[in-house]
Amino acid sequence: MKRKEITIQATGGAGDGSLATGALIARAFVRLGYYILIHDTFPAEIRGFGKSISEVRISTRDVAAKSDASDVLIGLNNLFAIEQIPDLSERGIIIFDSKPGITVKDMESIPNHAGNLMRCYGVPLEYEAQKATGKKLGKNVVAVGFLSKLLDFPPAEMIEILKELFARKGEEVLNNNIALFMSGYEYEDIEYKKIELEPPPHAGEKYTITSGNDAMSTGAINAGLAFFAGYPITPASKIMENLALKLPKYGGVLLQTEDEIAAIGAVLGAFYTGKRAMTATSGPGLSLMTEIINLGVMTETPMVIINAMRGGPSTGLPTKVEQADLNLALYGGHGDSPRVVLAPATIGECYSIIQDALDVAEKYQTPVIVLSDKMLGMSYVAVPSDTLEEKRASTRLAYAGRPQDYMRYLVTPDGVSPWVIPGEEGISYTATGLGHDEMGAPNYDIEVNRELAEKRFRKFDAMLADLPPPEFFGDEDAPNLLLTWGSTFGSVLEAVERLTEQGYRLRLAKVKTIYPQHEDIMEEALSRAEKIIIPEQNQFGQFARFIKGHYGVSAEEVHLPSGEPVRPGDAEKMIKGRLDS
Repeated sequence: MKRKEITIQATGGAGDGSLATGALIARAFVRLGYYILIHDTFPAEIRGFGKSISEVRISTRDVAAKSDASDVLIGLNNLFAIEQIPDLSERGIIIFDSKPGITVKDMESIPNHAGNLMRCYGVPLEYEAQKATGKKLGKNVVAVGFLSKLLDFPPAEMIEILKELFARKGEEVLNNNIALFMSGYEYEDIEYKKIELEPPPHAGEKYTITSGNDAMSTGAINAGLAFFAGYPITPASKIMENLALKLPKYGGVLLQTEDEIAAIGAVLGAFYTGKRAMTATSGPGLSLMTEIINLGVMTETPMVIINAMRGGPSTGLPTKVEQADLNLALYGGHGDSPRVVLAPATIGECYSIIQDALDVAEKYQTPVIVLSDKMLGMSYVAVPSDTLEEKRASTRLAYAGRPQDYMRYLVTPDGVSPWVIPGEEGISYTATGLGHDEMGAPNYDIEVNRELAEKRFRKFDAMLADLPPPEFFGDEDAPNLLLTWGSTFGSVLEAVERLTEQGYRLRLAKVKTIYPQHEDIMEEALSRAEKIIIPEQNQFGQFARFIKGHYGVSAEEVHLPSGEPVRPGDAEKMIKGRLDS
């Protein structure tokens, strides 16, 4: 029977090429026309050591979550591979190095640890690599060659991919990789059984592999980003790396600062002068930025902050996943300090949501925080190539009156004041963190400050028309409503589909605009639900408490496991427990 999907995991130590193996496999299947999702796991230490894992889910349907178990394990290091066997399905397949170049003890023998129904293919990966090129390097490409034979993958297609990857490194490197691949593909010393997949759903169509960090970088450039300032921090660093390469080609400027405080200060200064500007950070960096975010609120200066969430408080778990910065994004600041908070739920949405963030920040002159996470930022999927092509332009409300009449903080019905960039002849104003009047001059009159505070809040109602509303899935009249935000959406959606097949009646809402809320839509959905369930990847139930505070409704909180991306089976089990209670 042909499979609708298959998950392949490659694991090894530093230098074994585990992550490159996953990328190579994924590229091959996207070329054929399948959907993929790659999730890599690696140590937090800068100097690489320890175990690295690349997991590739290949499917005939679009997927936004890891699978419940792997079907194939490529072991580039026997000890690490043994540790991963519990992740394999009952009838999983293991490809391992049968001559790893060192004496293997019985306890390190893969077959001794495999389950009774598993198939183990011992291929002398390192030996074959040395035979093909004279070097021990490249055993991962030998393994990909053998896997391609199991999957009946056309070798000519893979050779084309190797040319795309290695031609620029010279003829010798390219030829060596082709030789490595073919040595694995032509290895015939063991009996094997082919793995059959259903035909690809979009053969011949043009798809692009992207991560959330890549999509946000490209989306920001295509939205007119002119300035980026940042300090490296996992899992957000790739955004700065991408922009360092690309932004100058579009006339933009990138500044690596000494810390996150300097970065957000530079972003504030750049947007103050009319340049679309943003930064990218993770939890500890966002903590440091809160004071200047407040300054942006008070001076009504736009800024965009991407916060790629990772695990734990303090420096926590830099290469792990959690959804625990929501409270900081919503409330991190003294006084009444409203800011827009957005959260993409899929990697593809990262492109459009950063463009929405820049548009709204500039049009409504406010800080915008975009909550991504390690799962979204550093995992990869295939999206239609035109998904990453939309462009945006300036949304600034310009001033058309007489210079002498200009008031920077003019109180208007929608709370948005015309914005003149400093330097325009005949117009001057003050921008200060102090309480101020419509001209910007410091002012401590209670009535004036009440009026200006109401103005700052009022524009959050006006901007809702420019922000994505919640999307709904499942039975419209179902008595059970689930609310999701962020990267857990993919696993919760699969859980809802499975539970629906079991007879449960469920409706799922994906909320991308966390604040301000689309209250009319949300109130209507909440009022019709008999039971509300909110699954999220933190222990505090941050979104559930936000919803309770906003609408006065109590939800069943589901605290999903933190650290690794949530698997659909875990979400299904925990949600079912709430439905049956």
